[in-house]
Formats: sequence, C-alpha cells, structure tokens
Amino acid sequence: MDGTAADVPWDGIDENWLLLLASAGSPRSGGRIVLLDPDDRLYLLGGWEVPGSLQDWSPDGRRILYSDVEAGRVVVLDLLSGDKSTIDVQGTIDV
Repeated sequence: MDGTAADVPWDGIDENWLLLLASAGSPRSGGRIVLLDPDDRLYLLGGWEVPGSLQDWSPDGRRILYSDVEAGRVVVLDLLSGDKSTIDVQGTIDV
C-alpha cells in the first residue's frame, strides 16, 4: 500500500479514481476498502472491514453505501471519520 486515508488528496478525487473492496475470501465475506488513484497508488482506508456488498460511492469520494444482508440493513460509511449511519431494511435489500 502507498498510504492511508490521511494521505489521500480528498479534494482531488474524481471519476479517474477507483474504489475497491479487497477480500481474500468469498465476496460475501466482505473486505477492506482501498482507493486506487490514476497513478496506480493504493490507499488502505480505515481499520474496518465491510461485511457486505459495496453499493455506491458519493460523488465527493468521502462516503460509501454498502448492504449488510446478514444484519438486514444498509450502511453509509464516512471514509474520513469512520462514522456510520445505518438504515434497517425489512425484506430484500436491492440497492
């Protein structure tokens, strides 16, 4: 890895960046959040694992939305602070 969240030039994130969910196991086991910049530098974000499926990334690059099917909720995660907001969902999660 080339850096952490503290090293990311957050104001420079645009459509040329990629958000990755890196996992050594099955896709359902979740993974670590990684940013890849246009110069192929990797930034490992936070110390958390995403226990579900990555759904969307905010245009400013600072928040992600993922579904935690096992818990029956969707989660908005702030990539800078690590703060989470959860929305409980009844039935099938289809984001």
